[in-house]
Amino acid sequence: MKDLFQESLKVLFEKKYTILACALMLGLISVAITYALKDRYTAVSRTILVENPLISGSTSGNFGISSFLGGQATFTYEQEKSLFFLQSNTFLEEFSKQEQVKEIFRRQSFLNSDYVLPAKFVKWERTSRSVLFFLEWYSYEDAIQLLDLLVKSINKFMKEKKSFYTESYIVYLDEALQKNQNREVQDNLLQIYQDQLRAKMLLDIGEEHAFEVIDFATADRNASFPNRRLIFAIAFLSGIIFSYVFFILRKDFFEFSEKSK
Repeated sequence: MKDLFQESLKVLFEKKYTILACALMLGLISVAITYALKDRYTAVSRTILVENPLISGSTSGNFGISSFLGGQATFTYEQEKSLFFLQSNTFLEEFSKQEQVKEIFRRQSFLNSDYVLPAKFVKWERTSRSVLFFLEWYSYEDAIQLLDLLVKSINKFMKEKKSFYTESYIVYLDEALQKNQNREVQDNLLQIYQDQLRAKMLLDIGEEHAFEVIDFATADRNASFPNRRLIFAIAFLSGIIFSYVFFILRKDFFEFSEKSK
């Protein structure tokens, strides 16, 4: 065992410059290959879930989306719906059809005209109890614009959806008030009716109905992909290992051949 270790060190010492040259060459080739890939930039936006009971409803609990975001979040039913919808193909398809979004897509000539954003971009941050959005794109400026449009779109969708149900509920309550002559029932219905009118007012004057933006989208000017420093480091270390193993095996092969003669 001691002899094997000494022989290995001997090979390493004798071939150290050759091993380093091979490792450096492999690292440079690997980095050169990455320039054939399109750089991508990651935009990040920090939000919190809107917690207005008049808009979101008062029923809360741990739902399936909690597990998806790390098992530490508690959401209202409406909040969970918005999170699930944001991850759905339906939303991505509708979002990708917007003219502003299609214009961004058209700047990348290699994308198809019917391209649909494939991103999965939600992360629950337990320490700050916020929801982070990530979006990776081929342009620094467009990554920021796309992510801001994304959050705006989901808020718009939730506003329209909630507004529709609230208006329907108001019409139903109005009819119920006219038909029911019981004073106690009328008082209860009137209270609910007034709550729904306030909810409708909040929906009309506000824009953030699922996610309240804390930090608008920002991105690092350095590309997040490909990570050329990491690729070079891995290739360089791999080059050292493979070169070293190659010279060890070659030495053993020649020694075995000489003994066989």
